Amino acid sequence: HSAWERGITINPNDSTSLVLAVAPKSLMLEDAGEYVQETELGALTRQAESQLAQKLLVKLGYTEEEAAAKIQNCLAFEGMLASAMHPDSFKHSPEYAASVNNFFSREEMKELQGSLPILEAFSAAGYPEMDQYIVKEPDYIRKLNELWTDENLQLIKDCFIVRGSAAFASRLDRECYDWIQESNNMKNGTPGAVQPDEMRFSAMVSRLLQWPVAQLYTQTYLKLEDKERIAGMIEEIRQAYHGILNEADWLSEATRAKAVEKLDAIQKNVLYPDSWEPYSCEELNVAGPQEGGTLWEAMMAIDRYNTKQMVEQINKPLDHSQWPDA
Repeated sequence: HSAWERGITINPNDSTSLVLAVAPKSLMLEDAGEYVQETELGALTRQAESQLAQKLLVKLGYTEEEAAAKIQNCLAFEGMLASAMHPDSFKHSPEYAASVNNFFSREEMKELQGSLPILEAFSAAGYPEMDQYIVKEPDYIRKLNELWTDENLQLIKDCFIVRGSAAFASRLDRECYDWIQESNNMKNGTPGAVQPDEMRFSAMVSRLLQWPVAQLYTQTYLKLEDKERIAGMIEEIRQAYHGILNEADWLSEATRAKAVEKLDAIQKNVLYPDSWEPYSCEELNVAGPQEGGTLWEAMMAIDRYNTKQMVEQINKPLDHSQWPDA
């Protein structure tokens, strides 16, 4: 667990390349604005998340009093950080997109991170040194660096313990998994449907292993003739739009040419990929229960595999012909 998120994103200035990005970590109350002025929803979220954290920490071996103190410390530390974060209300404004595309050179990143091991964490995960990075909310990193002191060490540790336990609880056992569902139901104001285990966990596998599941589904249910038929329908629609654009006398010739160029550039993703090779997961090895494997080990293996895939992508041109993840 860390105090920031790291990953890769499409370069907003060059859609053919990827760039390493740093973003704020999620908060217990979810919206930074709730730490400034708590709403009814924020109070409900605080109650649900605190109850979940209390159960998890006691299960980990802390006393009720120790657990409650750690939760309060976590909320206190997040409250200090939230003042430097965008509230959800700002994320719907026209200015938001521009505010999160902040490019930093490697030297500028070193200065920004201060005593935080952000670049070191990228290196430890296998990412190469890059010429530039995107920092979604630089003020958050500055504030975090300001708070990254010995005086705040207990708050930081408790925040990691509380948020880390919640982040990984669904991987531990059935009791923890059910506690998370109860917490989500409380926040959503729903009783929660009781689903058979097969339905719950087939959805989990589909989410974690999208392409292997998609390939199995394709082999079982989808037909080539349906793919060809739908592709033909799409092409008919495309040609119809060509006619509409050619007959639109209110368009200038320059605008018409750009519109036709954009129309012809639309990629047809019909039912399933033409080749499954780019979506192969052959390097992913997961031990089943009959081999002594556990859910925790399987999900950690998937995490490592996904990180390895991202590391390998970072210096390659972005292939727009590949289907995006769902």
